[in-house]
Amino acid sequence: CDAAGVRRLEAALDALEQADPDDHAAQIAADERFHAQLVAASGNRVLEQVFHDLDAALALTRQFSRDLNQSPETRAQHRAIVAAIRAGDAAAARAAAEAHVQAFKATVARRIQEDAWT
Repeated sequence: CDAAGVRRLEAALDALEQADPDDHAAQIAADERFHAQLVAASGNRVLEQVFHDLDAALALTRQFSRDLNQSPETRAQHRAIVAAIRAGDAAAARAAAEAHVQAFKATVARRIQEDAWT
C-alpha cells in the first residue's frame, strides 16, 4: 500500500473511532468506509470483489455489533492492522486481520445466541 493509501486508511479509521456511538447509521457508514479502504489497501482485486459480494451478508451482522467499533478490543485490532500495513509487513497485517475476523465472528455468534434467549 502506498503512502496515500495508508493516509486514506488512517483517515477512515479515525472517522470510525470518532463516529457518534449513538448514531447507528453513522457507525455503519464509517465501518463500511474503513473496511472498504482496508480491502482497497490490499491491492487484491479478488478480495475487493468478494468483499463487495459479501456486503449484504455483512449488513445482517451489523445488528448484533452496534457498539463493537467502540470497544477497546476492536479499536486495538483495527489499529494493529493499520500499523502492520503502514510498516509494510504483509504477514503481520494478514495475522492481525485474521485475528480481527475471528474475534468478530465469535462476538457476533455470542450475541446471536444471547439474543435468542432474551
